[in-house]
Amino acid sequence: MNPFINENIDSKLVKFYDKHYTVLSCRLLNDNEYVYLGNEKTKVCRFCGKDESNGATFKKLAHAFPESIGNKCLATYYECDKCNERFGKTIESDFANYMMFYHSISGIHGKKKIPEFISNDNKSKSAWVGDKYILSDTNENLHSSIKDNSILYRATAPTHTPMAVYKCFVKMAISVMPENELKPFAKTIEWICNKKHENIFGNKKLLCRYEMIPGYNTTKYPHYALYKRKGPNSLAIYPYMIFHLTYGNFSYMIEIPTQEDLHQSIEKIKFPPIPFKSSSTGILDLTSNKSVSDLQQTMLWDFDSFKEISFDELPEKIKDTALIKK
Repeated sequence: MNPFINENIDSKLVKFYDKHYTVLSCRLLNDNEYVYLGNEKTKVCRFCGKDESNGATFKKLAHAFPESIGNKCLATYYECDKCNERFGKTIESDFANYMMFYHSISGIHGKKKIPEFISNDNKSKSAWVGDKYILSDTNENLHSSIKDNSILYRATAPTHTPMAVYKCFVKMAISVMPENELKPFAKTIEWICNKKHENIFGNKKLLCRYEMIPGYNTTKYPHYALYKRKGPNSLAIYPYMIFHLTYGNFSYMIEIPTQEDLHQSIEKIKFPPIPFKSSSTGILDLTSNKSVSDLQQTMLWDFDSFKEISFDELPEKIKDTALIKK
């Protein structure tokens, strides 16, 4: 039995979602072959609105979610080559930088491999070598600490813009949203595509709730769910639509912004049920539209024992990953 699997989902939590929300779309991304969203014969980009009759091309493989989260099977006909390229160089790049530390530690196989992590201050490095995860730090800026049979690993995330990270979450949700649900999100789509980052919520913060899942490869495959609120808007006390994404060691939840629903807050809603135990919960504030280069991120591991060895005792493959060379 996997000690990190939760077989007793809170029944009150399940009842809450059954009462207040409808699942519009959900999928476990474990297919052996690509699954395509949309119609191959009538391709229309839902981000720029163009089709092949007015200049759009759909020759490249467009992933509904970034490959950086381990998506190897969910593709889309709803995204033209131009938008695909633009997103890859902008919001998806910010997302990959923001998550790189966690993707590396969790062993998330991205586009080509599990990413090697090098902190923005170039004083911390980590990488997988076979089935071993190697941490390397400079002595003058020790980011790793060992205490009470645990190791706390701290590192500075690569440069990114928090609001662009939030936009990437929203872009994933729009990619899997049924066509008949898109109308309220026309301004949201314009906001995603706009290179200038401004808060679509006005003064309200762009928040991402999360739960941390302990263990290694516990989730195995990414999973998402898109929820739509039930009942008339006039009686609403919860967000209109929320997007829930689980992969690696984290489960994330955001509300999808729409100008018709500005009074709602994700802080008022319970976190969706997941079949995994959580070691910690929190809220990420992704409101800032300023580039960030000094964000500290952490991960804590427990262990039974450890052994100190010299640099010369390390296998050659592991020596090659070390930040400090002899």
